[in-house]
Amino acid sequence: MYRHIYNTLVEAVQTGIFHEVQILSDPQQMKIGGQVHPQSVEANEVTGTFDLASRNRRSYAQDQKRWAWEVIVQFNCHASCEQFQEKILARPLRIPKDLSQGVEHQVHIRLMTARYTHPPRVGASNGTRVVFQFLADLSPR
Repeated sequence: MYRHIYNTLVEAVQTGIFHEVQILSDPQQMKIGGQVHPQSVEANEVTGTFDLASRNRRSYAQDQKRWAWEVIVQFNCHASCEQFQEKILARPLRIPKDLSQGVEHQVHIRLMTARYTHPPRVGASNGTRVVFQFLADLSPR
């Protein structure tokens, strides 16, 4: 499951739509520019939640129920993630159950939080850094 969730998250970000943000000389003015791509994307599991397996509760065997992931996205400019987020919120990511591919659960992946760090308005040598937190809900086996 790890590989499938990892690949789904990284692909979603790499193919997502992000736009450059330009702050004009008047601090009250902002301009949304052209599409930009992440400089780097890193996905890591953060926590797992477990419960008794639904198929044989008497044995006290457990299954993983949820998996929290962080996806760290680095841009080389000030970037807006609004369009990417709207798409994920409207249609959460899904991995269908497919035993032939080693996917024992159907997985629904929801966006939970996003933390942004933006570059300074003048003389920036780096870009926006976003840490998205996703929650993967695993169906019973």
